[in-house]
Amino acid sequence: MAATSPRKRTTARTTPAVAPSSLNLAAFEQLRERARATPYRLTQATEQPFIVPGIEPPIEAHWPKTLEGREEFHEAARAMNFFGMARAVLSPADYPRVLKAFDQFDDSGELLIGLTMAIIDHFNGPSAGDAPGGSTPS
Repeated sequence: MAATSPRKRTTARTTPAVAPSSLNLAAFEQLRERARATPYRLTQATEQPFIVPGIEPPIEAHWPKTLEGREEFHEAARAMNFFGMARAVLSPADYPRVLKAFDQFDDSGELLIGLTMAIIDHFNGPSAGDAPGGSTPS
């Protein structure tokens, strides 16, 4: 009997997220009105991409446009997971390019932290990354 290789565990969803086939726009307007009555807002970021310095060809970081992408970034920020924050704003092709470029140096971790903080400052304003939880300071 031939030996079998161990199954690899995946973290992908078994059922892909599907947009609803019909939307109740009037109900959505009620949700908007309810949200506007609160002081809460999700982070609004500049639309301009951040250009990662020192790497050619250039690498652009983009603020997540979907709620799922924004949640991924905010969860990483809450945990101070610099890898997760960088992964959330870099393309799947560019993320490993950044890591490989930084790995050439003994202080690669500091480079990743510095890059992540510069990205947060670019998208959310100067020193935004220095506030607890990575939010805009009060």
